[in-house]
Amino acid sequence: MSRIVETSVRRSRVKAAAHAIDRRGLTPSDWAIGAGLALATIILYVQVVGYDFIRMDDEGYVTQNVHVKAGLCWRTIRWALTSTDEANWHPLTWLSHALDCQMYGLWAGGHHLSSVVLHAITAALLFLLLRRATGKPGQSFFVAALFAWHPINVESVAWVAERKNVLSTLFLLLAVAAYGWYAQKPQVKRYLAVTALFLLALGSKPMVVTFPFALLLLDYWPLQRTKGWIEVSSVFPCPQFTAWRLVTEKLPFLVFSIASSVVTLVAQRSTIAAIENLPLRLRIANAL
Repeated sequence: MSRIVETSVRRSRVKAAAHAIDRRGLTPSDWAIGAGLALATIILYVQVVGYDFIRMDDEGYVTQNVHVKAGLCWRTIRWALTSTDEANWHPLTWLSHALDCQMYGLWAGGHHLSSVVLHAITAALLFLLLRRATGKPGQSFFVAALFAWHPINVESVAWVAERKNVLSTLFLLLAVAAYGWYAQKPQVKRYLAVTALFLLALGSKPMVVTFPFALLLLDYWPLQRTKGWIEVSSVFPCPQFTAWRLVTEKLPFLVFSIASSVVTLVAQRSTIAAIENLPLRLRIANAL
């Protein structure tokens, strides 16, 4: 009987918190801050529109790639879905480069501009996600701005061949957003939305294989979904489940991560072989 009462009280708290968050939600000022962050990021990076392609990887990804230069067509789409050129399987990245060639030809400025816009949208999305999940606009803006403007991201935004980084990060955060939507009301269609966006992120760069593990961290905080470990969030209330249920929930994502890792190892076998032939001292120095 006490367990039934405890469950009823917990559900009442979740409903009350959900009602409160529905009233708080994202405000017009939050959207304005996100837009301002995106605009500031574009202003900071817009100088790259005057940059050219470089010989390192840009040739393989764009300027000397006959499939990409052909633009978006069925032949390019078929090639992108099966290609492991440049030691990766990332069809969505290939298609984004092909779309740029369709729009800009070989004007490097257009290709750079696409990367800048993607990065700016990602920065705004990160702010909105953090703001919605934590209810702390100041801290959320600081983290999103640090991500947007930190020098470590300059290479990804200013180098055309690194489109895969900005594209995969955007779809990764969209998958996280969909996961928050799913966490508040677990349904098959919402779970499928998370899966689709995760697959798009994997199709941009296999770097995002850690996604299922990151979700387990998000389950603990800020989503606070782990039953018996933490109280229901008063800012972003979600139904709680046992740790085992939350782990099994991630298994399909883990399968996709393993499959992507295997494909990547196959795609990079020549690169791995070259590394194995390097002197041990150079490999140790690189590891350090």
